[in-house]
Amino acid sequence: MIENKFDIKPLKDNFNLKVLSDTLNEAFSDYVIKFVLNEELLSQKIKAEDISINLSSSVYDENKSLVGFILHAADDNEKPTKLYNSVTGVVPSARGRRLVEEQYKAMVPKLREDGIKSVVLECIDTNERAAKVYNRCGFKVSRVLESYKGDLDIKPLEQYLNKDINIVQVTEWSKDLENFLKTYSEVKPSWSNTTECIKREFNLNKNKCWVAFNNSNPNEIVGMISVCVSNKRIRHTLVHPNYRNKNIATNLVYKMVMEMDEPQNVHYTVSNIEKGKGDPLINFYTKRIGLPHFVAQNEMELLI
Repeated sequence: MIENKFDIKPLKDNFNLKVLSDTLNEAFSDYVIKFVLNEELLSQKIKAEDISINLSSSVYDENKSLVGFILHAADDNEKPTKLYNSVTGVVPSARGRRLVEEQYKAMVPKLREDGIKSVVLECIDTNERAAKVYNRCGFKVSRVLESYKGDLDIKPLEQYLNKDINIVQVTEWSKDLENFLKTYSEVKPSWSNTTECIKREFNLNKNKCWVAFNNSNPNEIVGMISVCVSNKRIRHTLVHPNYRNKNIATNLVYKMVMEMDEPQNVHYTVSNIEKGKGDPLINFYTKRIGLPHFVAQNEMELLI
C-alpha cells in the first residue's frame, strides 16, 4: 500500500479487459498524441506483442478502482530475460503520487529473482513529464527512433516500376520469409516491429506482407514489406543487400498500396526507425516516398 490509498497488485489478480481499456483511454485522454484502444484493439495488441498479464502491474485506489498499470511483454515465455514496457498509464486524478516508480519498486526484486535482466520502453522525446518519471525509475536512453506519417502518393512511383521484379502477397507465413528477415535485417527493430511480433500479428490476420522476387531467380526472396492493417503502420521494409538500388522497395510500397483493402485511404505511418543506423531507410521514406516527419521517440532501458 502507498499513502494508505493505493494498492499495487499483479495485473493477473484482477484482470478485466474492459476495465483495462477504459482506464487506458482515460490515462491517455490528455496525451501528446491521440491514443485510443477499444477492447478489440487492446486485445489485438496484447496478442500481437505477447503481453504477459503475469508480468504486468496494476494500481487500485481506495474504492478498488483501477487507476494505473504497466503492461509488459517478455522476450521468452518460458525463461524470459528481457521485458518490453508496452504501455504505462495513470489516470489524471491519481497522478503526482509516483505510482509508476512505486510499481517498479514493487516489481523489480521479483523480476530480478525470476532472471529478468532488463526492461525497455519507448518515450516520445517531447514528453518531458514521462521522461522524468522513467529517469527516476532508473531508465536510460539507449537510442533514438524516428517515425514518419502522411498521405502516400503512389503516382510519382510509377516511373520506377520494374518488370523484372515479381511481387506477391504472402498468404501463409513461411520459414523462408522468417529466415530472410532474420538474416538480412541490419538495423535492430523496435519491439513491436520485430519478426516475432510481425509473425504473431500476421497469424492473427492483422498484418499483411508482400515479398519480392527477381525474375532471374524466382525462388530467392529479395525484398519484403509488412504493414499492420488496422492502423496502416508499416512494420518493416527490407531489401536483400545484393539487390539494393534497384527500386525494389519502391515497387513493394506501390504494390502494397494498390492491394490494400482500402486503396483510397493512403494515410500511412512508418514507425520507429533507428536514427543513424536506419538513415538509408529514413531517406527512402522521406525523399523517395515523401512522408513527413511525425515523431521521435527515445528507446530507454532499465538494467535490473
